[in-house]
Amino acid sequence: MATSSSVVGFVGLDELSLEMASSLVQSGLRVQAFEVLSDMNWGKENAPLMNEFLKLGGAKCASPEEVGRDAAATIHFTSPVDPTTVFSRGATLKGHKKDSVIILRSTTPLAYFQKLEKHLTAESLSSAYSSARIASPESLHPCAHAPSLPHLRSLAAPHTVAEPHSPTPHIRSLAASHTAAEPCTPTPHIRSLAPMLRHPSHNRGVALTNPLPRSLSLKLDLTSHLSSCRSPPRLTSPLLSSSLCSTLLFLHSHTTLLLAMPEDSEMALFVDAHVSKGTSGSLQGKIMIISSGSSEAIAKARPFLSAMSEKLYIFEGEVGAGRKVKMVNELLEGIHLVASMEAILLGTQSGIHPWILYDIISNAAGSSWVFQNHAPKILSGDYGKYFDLTVFVQNLRAVLDVAKSLTFPLPLLAVAHQQLLYGCSRTCEDNSQTALFKVSETVLGMRISDACSAEKYVPEKLAEDIVASSNSVKRVGFIGLGAMGFGMATHLLKSNYVVLGYDVYKPTLSRFESAGGLVGDSPADVSKDVDVLIVMVANEAQAESVLYGNHGAVSALPAGSSVILSSTVSPEFVSQLEGRLQETRECAPHMRHCIISAATFQEIPKAHEDLWMPLLEKRLKLSFDVFTDEHKKLKLVDAPVSGGVARAALGTLTIMASGTDEALKSAGLVLSALSEKLYVIKGGCGAGRPRPLKRCWPCVSETSLEVSALCVGTPLQRCRLYASETSERHFFTCRTWRDHIRPWGVGVRVRVRVRVRVMGSMKMVNQLLAGVHIASAAEAIAFGARLGLNTRMLFEVIMNSGGASCFLLKWSTDYLNLVLKVVPECCMMFGNRVPHMLDGDYTPYSAVNIFVKDLGIVSHECSSRKIPLHISTIAHQQFISGSAAGWGRLDDAAVVKVYETLAGVTVEDKLPVLNKVDVLGSLPLEWSADPIEEIQQLDQKASQTLVVLDDDPTGTQTVHDIEVLTEWRVNVESLVEQFSKRPKCFFILTNSRALSSEKAIELTKDICRNLDIAAKSVQNASYTVVLRGDSTLRGHFPEATDAAVSVLGEMDAWIICPFFLQGGRYTIGDVHYVADSDRLVPAGETEFAKDASFGYRSSNLREWVEEKTKGRVPSASVASISIQLLRKGGPDAVCEHLSKLQKAEMKGKRFLCRTAASFVSARIGIKPKAPITPKDMGINRERNAGLIVVGSYVPKTTKQVRELKTQCGDKLRSIEISVEKLSLRSLEEREEEIKHAAQMADIFLRACKDTLIMTSRELITGSSPSQSLDINFKVSSALVEIVRRITTRPRYILAKGGITSSDLATKALGAKRAKVVGQALAGVPLWQLGPESKHPAVPYIVFPGNVGDSTAVAQVVKNWACPIRLSSTKELLQNAQTGGYAVGAFNVYNLEGVKAVTAAAEEENSPAILQIHPSAFKQAGAPLVACCIAAAEQAKSYPKDVDTHSYNLRKGDTTTSDKDEDYGYVPITVHFDHGSSVNELEEALELGYDSLMVDGSHLHFKENISMTKDMTCLAHARNMLVEAELGRLSGTEDDLTVEDYEAKLTSVSQAREFLDETGIDALAVCIGNVHGTYPPSGPNLRLDLLKDLHALSAEKGVFLVLHGASGLPKELIKECIELGVRKFNVNTEVRKAYMDSVQCNHKDLIHVMTSAKEAMKAVIAEKMRLFGSSGGRHERIGSIENKMLV
Repeated sequence: MATSSSVVGFVGLDELSLEMASSLVQSGLRVQAFEVLSDMNWGKENAPLMNEFLKLGGAKCASPEEVGRDAAATIHFTSPVDPTTVFSRGATLKGHKKDSVIILRSTTPLAYFQKLEKHLTAESLSSAYSSARIASPESLHPCAHAPSLPHLRSLAAPHTVAEPHSPTPHIRSLAASHTAAEPCTPTPHIRSLAPMLRHPSHNRGVALTNPLPRSLSLKLDLTSHLSSCRSPPRLTSPLLSSSLCSTLLFLHSHTTLLLAMPEDSEMALFVDAHVSKGTSGSLQGKIMIISSGSSEAIAKARPFLSAMSEKLYIFEGEVGAGRKVKMVNELLEGIHLVASMEAILLGTQSGIHPWILYDIISNAAGSSWVFQNHAPKILSGDYGKYFDLTVFVQNLRAVLDVAKSLTFPLPLLAVAHQQLLYGCSRTCEDNSQTALFKVSETVLGMRISDACSAEKYVPEKLAEDIVASSNSVKRVGFIGLGAMGFGMATHLLKSNYVVLGYDVYKPTLSRFESAGGLVGDSPADVSKDVDVLIVMVANEAQAESVLYGNHGAVSALPAGSSVILSSTVSPEFVSQLEGRLQETRECAPHMRHCIISAATFQEIPKAHEDLWMPLLEKRLKLSFDVFTDEHKKLKLVDAPVSGGVARAALGTLTIMASGTDEALKSAGLVLSALSEKLYVIKGGCGAGRPRPLKRCWPCVSETSLEVSALCVGTPLQRCRLYASETSERHFFTCRTWRDHIRPWGVGVRVRVRVRVRVMGSMKMVNQLLAGVHIASAAEAIAFGARLGLNTRMLFEVIMNSGGASCFLLKWSTDYLNLVLKVVPECCMMFGNRVPHMLDGDYTPYSAVNIFVKDLGIVSHECSSRKIPLHISTIAHQQFISGSAAGWGRLDDAAVVKVYETLAGVTVEDKLPVLNKVDVLGSLPLEWSADPIEEIQQLDQKASQTLVVLDDDPTGTQTVHDIEVLTEWRVNVESLVEQFSKRPKCFFILTNSRALSSEKAIELTKDICRNLDIAAKSVQNASYTVVLRGDSTLRGHFPEATDAAVSVLGEMDAWIICPFFLQGGRYTIGDVHYVADSDRLVPAGETEFAKDASFGYRSSNLREWVEEKTKGRVPSASVASISIQLLRKGGPDAVCEHLSKLQKAEMKGKRFLCRTAASFVSARIGIKPKAPITPKDMGINRERNAGLIVVGSYVPKTTKQVRELKTQCGDKLRSIEISVEKLSLRSLEEREEEIKHAAQMADIFLRACKDTLIMTSRELITGSSPSQSLDINFKVSSALVEIVRRITTRPRYILAKGGITSSDLATKALGAKRAKVVGQALAGVPLWQLGPESKHPAVPYIVFPGNVGDSTAVAQVVKNWACPIRLSSTKELLQNAQTGGYAVGAFNVYNLEGVKAVTAAAEEENSPAILQIHPSAFKQAGAPLVACCIAAAEQAKSYPKDVDTHSYNLRKGDTTTSDKDEDYGYVPITVHFDHGSSVNELEEALELGYDSLMVDGSHLHFKENISMTKDMTCLAHARNMLVEAELGRLSGTEDDLTVEDYEAKLTSVSQAREFLDETGIDALAVCIGNVHGTYPPSGPNLRLDLLKDLHALSAEKGVFLVLHGASGLPKELIKECIELGVRKFNVNTEVRKAYMDSVQCNHKDLIHVMTSAKEAMKAVIAEKMRLFGSSGGRHERIGSIENKMLV
């Protein structure tokens, strides 16, 4: 039996419920249901639903109470006629389990939530309900006259009958003693009422303490929305017991209910859920759920909601969000429906076949989901079968009511509602819904069905035929190099056409010339000798000017050439232009002016030209020039375009062309080059001409209007030739023409074409829809903001709903991953413009004024044709309002500002900064199965090598044991060598981020060509390319991607995956975040987005792709795979998961990946390993210093450098170089800056000080990205020169910044290849440079500029810096214990003694301890301690064996014996000896000793234990070794004498207690040894006692120390070492050597010092040999340990 936590209940079923239940069952949950209507006569139709439910494995329950009893979640969907399911004695809530969640499927109008909230909020704040009883409705009356919204009333207990319905929804509260109607003004937000009404006995929530009388009860009077007029039975439920508390919940179905909970019941958590199916993309036909509620309720409900849906949208904290989103979607659907109606009517009336119009618009900017899905039903005449117009009109009325209550204007929806309402009022006799178009057909006197029945052809097929038989074109003239025109013209250049361009804006001409085009000074200049002239100007006036104005193009066009007109102009203009071009004659320079005529040609007298020409130009829009009798036979192609700036540059426009066959064939190849979709309409530019008019004079024919007259001497004022209009067509008339025009002696014959331009009309229809969709998107998103919705999430929901006008996607592959580039089939407005509104970015791609013009043409047409186009006219007014407000030059999305200004809302929705822990915690659990093993198995089978082109060295952040090539261009041999090794992966360092775009493109192409050559040279070698880019979205995208594709060939998909775990880069909900401490900051809001060369705005990756491609790849055409789907579905559900990606590649699919570092390691199955340490690299004992070079300018780096100086300031030396001097000053100043920095770095490194070379922190940029890159290059090259000149070998090199690290490795250090060893810190690669480099064994740390928190650099430097002590005293003794030798501790008193010990240690390659006695410290003080510490740090041995280097260099290859780097270092520590007082010891703790001796031997045993124990705790806290003495030595040391009778041997029993109590590390034993000189009889040591003490020390892990080693014979020392002595104190013999040397005659103090040092050194060296520590035994032990670690 399933546990209650795995049970989900359903109350009420529908088709969606079955799908949801099926998903739950597949997720391993148990489902049970109660069908509300299953036992009612009118509900038999729902019985099959329960049967299907049972087939799914569900269980049937007898009552709602049974459903809720064991369920962790209960989903309510109640039919319109049964509100008792949570209401009656057997209600769900009565039996619900504690902590369960109730999911209420919401369809109720929003007004109920708002009114009930206001009423109950006011009541509940002043009183509490100690008891209540709730009565169900006495009746439900779905009468024809019922209001559009049901109403809710709260009545006193005695009233139990339903009151008459009020036409206005309201709530009334009647107390027992009086009745008062309360006005209820709705508020825009809906809150959960449950928390406010919790019973006082509950521990949480608001306690209400003023009870109302028990007699008070609540009564519900509900009216349901029913499409049928049949009345259900009257329902009555008994009163609930008075023990019910006042907890109120909402049930949202077709009714609204109040719910009650028992007092002793746990408070139910509830959320509302609007369930629907997606309409586009990957969610097509999949379940979407929009849910809202408190955070606690959402947390409970989320697992069930996620399991039931393909996509879950959460609007946390507000109940009713689903209904609000539904209202916004209905708003858009209503407007789009009416706009579609107007578009089809306008197109049909213009002579366009309706089905052809549908085919073209469906793939153009004017398309929408409504148009694509409703238009076919409309055109097929069966619209009423699929759509209940009455209900839809009622829903829109509800939206308008809410908007009214919020004082928010919805002009577009209002007029759409009126249109639909009018259509709804026209019903047929059989009461079925009449198609909305029949109303307009009646008004227009035409039938769309007739037009649909006309012969249909396929415009695309016609275009293919035309292009196949088109004439070749060599030279193309192009006038109008604006936003779209420039892209079109440059694409023609790329298509190998010779293009001559002209534009009035001179900088554009310069850009075009730089792109390879030819330019002219006038339209005429670019029209000479061309085959085709393209006119792409803004409007009719400009088209007229460039064709017929001063230096116009027509005069220069060669005979037989074609003109392609792609501007948005009126139909009349094109009609006239075609005729004028056909009748254009060759220019005759000797003639002054003429009139174009079909039959006659006469010169106009010079004296009358000022009278004739203005009149004719004004009335007939004709211009005049001087011509010969020969026709030019110019051809016109009417070819409006759609697609936007980006697609213009790509040659993927949608073009709708018409003209004569000859004209089309002459321009077909050019049109094909510019378009992805080319449509050709039959009939020429005049195809679709209207029927002949009835009210025309007799000379009017079907094709033209000809007016002939002989004008002789008649005053011009009496000539009246003008245009008139009818309700159907334009036509020209003449009043008393023959009476008023008298002969002038000039013959006039004028032919005026009366044709309507079909493709002009097609463009007009498209612009009508596009303009309305932009305006409606603004209205919808602003309304959503007024409703309090998250506008960005609202946008995402609408994109998958019926209100969308977005891209349809033609998938190019079945394999998607994270973000894919797909092929857009058509562009629509909502998905493209709303992101601009949300970002507040109104960079003009298509300005507001464009639609003022385009919709103005539509408005003019509807006026002249007498066609009522209400919705487009209102949209036009909105654009005019925006232009009037000063936003005309902004992007057309700025029309939303009209709504923002009027309603005081803000649509812009900048992405918030999120709490990292909360966000990551809210995500689904990671997929349980680790795919790495599968990936590794696939990798073994695969024959392909993954080649990673890394735009800077930081891309190796997640890999290890992978090779990097840094010099690929020298020859192809290195690539051949790599392929021959058959590696699973290797990197090629391109460093393209440091280059200009043009150079980066060429570099990428060169690499890809070399890869191809190299792979073909190796048998069976194949490869896949990955472009590794910055995880903060900087770099050459899409330029590098395009360059790779141009060589490698087209790919099935591009994969964009900037996720980088180690760097804190996450992509969640398509938004890319950068972790900053505990926050997730949208990438577009970080300092990286402000990069001078690669800056961007968008954080959403879809929008980032559109931004970086300049609109070429619109955001809506980018598919994404959510992290939820990746984690919930795993590889089987998401085939583009990395392991499946390999399988896809093995099947022949080709992907080009632009990714961050994490992708590569996952792709090849690399398992992470711990950060590399100096010990791993075998340099932990080297004494040299590190070199840190910082070139990155990002603010993060500046913070990290500041923190580095703070934490390591006393050990770090800084050199700051001036960026200004390096990049902006003279060459002499630049050289001086470089020279000084290199010299100082050498000095600091020789002094063993970590050295920081950093560029000055002020950011200096150029006036353009290319200038900024040039500055970066100068700085980077200076850093290269500085490092090249440094001669001292560093311990390690840390390069901060991608460009810096690349240039230093390749140019300064001469590395041609490297091996990625691992990471120095998460996300920080560590390289081992090749043997050809300047410092082959030196670790090279590549530190990205954008990785780590403020302490990250300091952490790495501290980890890799040479430790203050290479060895501690404890380590020295531990090595001695391991090696079976002892270490000498030599008392020192001055500089000569210190030098003697260190010199002996270096010569003998032996560890040593510098030991200071309290008496010596009393004389020399802290300087003596400092001298010892400095000497210990800088001590070095004889040349070390270079074979121990990790790169296995051969001796003598690149090293010489006089270099610092060739020396190892001997371990020397500093010890404080015989500290016998607390004060002495406490002072010693602060002076930097490595170890100290607590000498309490003069104290009683217990006092000795106490003092030693206390000091041991303090010393261990400082990692200092503690030595103590038990027993007491006789003899004299430093004027301190212990008599023989005071001496005492060490007791084994006391030693055991002493060691247990104190915790010391070393024990100085008394076994007969003495301080000073032994007696003549020699030493008498108790070796048997030593043996017992050795056994005890070995047991306790304590080292044995023997003081008084001076004078001990060799054999005795050897025995002591064998019995465990690891430290011998030596003083007397060394002092004696010093004193004997001083007593000699010396001429100078220098000689005294030298002689004394040599004398002491000889004694010390002899002791080292005697103790067995000479000869580098410590190195051998350390080497063994290192090898074991490696």
